[in-house]
Amino acid sequence: MIERQKNAGIDVLTDGEYRRTGFITGFMDAVDGFARGPSGLNVWRGGTGSQAASPNIRVVEARLRARDRIASCEAAFLREHADRPFKVTIPGPMLIPMIGWEDGVTDAVYSDRDELIRDAASILADEIRLLSEEGVRYIQVDSPSYTHWGDRRWCRDAQHRRRS
Repeated sequence: MIERQKNAGIDVLTDGEYRRTGFITGFMDAVDGFARGPSGLNVWRGGTGSQAASPNIRVVEARLRARDRIASCEAAFLREHADRPFKVTIPGPMLIPMIGWEDGVTDAVYSDRDELIRDAASILADEIRLLSEEGVRYIQVDSPSYTHWGDRRWCRDAQHRRRS
């Protein structure tokens, strides 16, 4: 991927996140508080339906606590292989409750989604600071959750959750 970007004349390189099973796995693998298992909110609806369950669907069952670095492996890989500036991508904190909130589980440890977002944001801010100190000049904060607003069922369910 890096060579293709260089050949195309791209100025800021990325590993394309091809070395992860998903864009959010770095966070979930480096932070304690997640349990594997599908949330009722996160049923996989892509592909043909015969694919294995995503390892990225996890439920927040305890207070989040950073145990390891989120994106240091990507930064080290790019530092070694990129001959020009590169960017590292991390998930936005808003994604954590969208992917990991489970009524009856997460609400036993977090009073609401905003509290969970604050913990996730704090962990991500620490990672951004460390990446910056290591010389990473470009950090992309991904928040593909905006696409959820195009799903009528998700919007209806989100409105219902907000009222309860």
